Amino acid sequence: MREQLKSKKFRVLIVGIVLAIGGKLGLNLDPILIKYVVGLCMAYLVSQGIADQGKEAAKINALNPKGPEQISIQTVTKEQSNG
Repeated sequence: MREQLKSKKFRVLIVGIVLAIGGKLGLNLDPILIKYVVGLCMAYLVSQGIADQGKEAAKINALNPKGPEQISIQTVTKEQSNG
């Protein structure tokens, strides 16, 4: 749980959830402001998730000096498998 609290993505998620729920429960906040901030939180989470995927791919490629391996998949049709 401590690792999650240190994560920026987790903190942004909590802020977005609190604002969304607070807006529904009647906090004295402008609904348009809540909508924009929650939208920004969602955009940040999606874009950061995409960036994190790229970082992981870069780490994997750095560990493999020969470059990415390509896997060849053969498609077997009914004619090939029967004859």
